This record gives sequence, C-alpha cells and structure tokens, in this order.
Amino acid sequence: MNLNPEHLHHAYLCLGTISDWQQKLRSFFDESVSGMSWISYEYEKLGIDEVRELRETLSERTVGKFFVITAERFTTEAQQAFLKMLEEPAPNTHIFLIVPPQTFILETIFSRVVTLRSDDSASNAQLFPIKTFLFDSVSKRLDAIESLVKGRDKDESLQAYEVHQFLDQLESALYAVFHKKPNAQFSEYFEAIRDARGWASQTSFPMKNVIEYAAMVLPEFGKK
Repeated sequence: MNLNPEHLHHAYLCLGTISDWQQKLRSFFDESVSGMSWISYEYEKLGIDEVRELRETLSERTVGKFFVITAERFTTEAQQAFLKMLEEPAPNTHIFLIVPPQTFILETIFSRVVTLRSDDSASNAQLFPIKTFLFDSVSKRLDAIESLVKGRDKDESLQAYEVHQFLDQLESALYAVFHKKPNAQFSEYFEAIRDARGWASQTSFPMKNVIEYAAMVLPEFGKK
C-alpha cells in the first residue's frame, strides 16, 4: 500500500478483500498517523439511507479524522448520494471506502478519489517513472509514450486499469509537488486528471490518447 501520511488525498477507494484492507489501514494508522483518530463503519449493503446517515454523522464530527467505510455491496443510488461527501470534504478529513474488487463503481466516484488495489505489485507498477514524467518536457513525455506503445505486442496494448493506476500515481505526485508551493494555482491540473479518468473509463476511447492528454496539459516542472 503506497500512502504518504504527509500528502493524503481526501478520499480513497480501496478495492479488494475487505479484511485485508482493514488490516492494512489499521497498521497504517497505528504506525504513520499520530494525533488524529479514526472511525470505522461497516455495512453488508451500503444503500441510500445509510449514506444519508453517514453524511449527517460525518458533518457533525470534528475535522481532522479518518473514516473507514466498508461495504459488501454499494448500490448505484447510494453512490450518487455519496458524491456529495466527496464534493464537499471537511478540512483535514480523509475517507477510505473499502469495497470488493468486482463492485460496479460510477465514473463520477472514480473521478473524485484515489483508487487503491489490494494487489500491491499491480498497484505499484508504473508505466513511467512518475517524477521523471512530471519534470520532463512535453516532447519528451510524448516520446516516452510513443516508445512504450511501440514496444508492446499487438495483444499487449495499454489497458484501462494501467491508465487509471498511472493517473492515480500522477495525482499523488502532484499533491506532493504543490504541497511545497502553497501559493500555486493548481486546481486546473487536478481537473485535467479527472477528465482523463473519465475518458479512461470509456472502452471505445484509445488509452494512448488519455496519457498523451495528461502529458500535454500538465506543466513542465523542470522548466525554469
């Protein structure tokens, strides 16, 4: 599990075995986080009524907490209601939503969270070295993408899950970069990544184009 306690996103979607994720997060909180409490909510089915209760409960809590929400099932109607919690996060509050990997998740959810998968080897795999990608020029980024695609056999084309992982890693790296530049205007770049996630969820959209879009819209951090 690749989580930096100093640069946490406000919401994470954890896909995998619920008990495994509970153990991983418990270890993370015990070892990496001090001075902040965490609260767990467990559901067999997370429906719209449960989400409404969660929203009310979380809004009454003091900011500066971790919320771990587990659900064996997560209805589409409930996901639409859950979006409100993601769109209006409380300061310094972090949500970890754990669901089985086969759960259908709305793209609007994917676009507002960082997705983590229980298969560490897969979730840590990188299409490109992220820091190199960020600090390279646009032309070098595009060359790297072209080399990656050409180096694969026809039956090993870019997959959507690879692109989603890449965008998640890119977003985490951006948070780390902008954390050191508190006055920088960076919201447009996170919006661009959310747009890219939307295209990556469309099976008819070329995955290469998604990565090329990210390469072209993100600033060249190595440029002086």
